[in-house]
Amino acid sequence: MLIKLLTEGIKQGWHDTSGCISKMTVEKKILHALNSALQCEKTYNNYQSKWKNLKNRYNSMLELIRFSSAFGWDPVTKKFAAPNHVWDDYEKLIFDVGLAMGKNVVGLGDDTDAETFGVKDNAHANYIQVSLDI
Repeated sequence: MLIKLLTEGIKQGWHDTSGCISKMTVEKKILHALNSALQCEKTYNNYQSKWKNLKNRYNSMLELIRFSSAFGWDPVTKKFAAPNHVWDDYEKLIFDVGLAMGKNVVGLGDDTDAETFGVKDNAHANYIQVSLDI
C-alpha cells in the first residue's frame, strides 16, 4: 500500500526537483491515506523505517542483477531467475568471502525472526527462482 501511495504521489507531482517527497507531504497526504485505508496509526518514524527497508531491498536487487547479465526478472512468476551455475557462483561470492563475527551473527542452523527468502528449483528451465518476502 505504501509503495502504491508513493507511486501515486510521484505521478501527482508531490515531490521536489530532486524527486524527494517532503516530511510534511508524507504526513499530510501519504500517511493520512495509508492510515485511513488500513485503519492504523502509522507515524513518520514508521514511514522512515519502512522506506529504509524498501531502499535496502531495492539496492540488494540491483546488486543481484548487476552481478551477472545472466540474472533476469521473470514477469510471470515475479521472481529472479538465472541458470544454476550462475547461482552457484553467486553463492560462492556470498558465502566464501569471509567469516562473520559478532553478537548478531546467525548461523545457517539458527532460528531467527528475520524476514526470509525462498528458493525454488525450476527443473523444466534449469533455472532457480528466488522469492523475497516483502
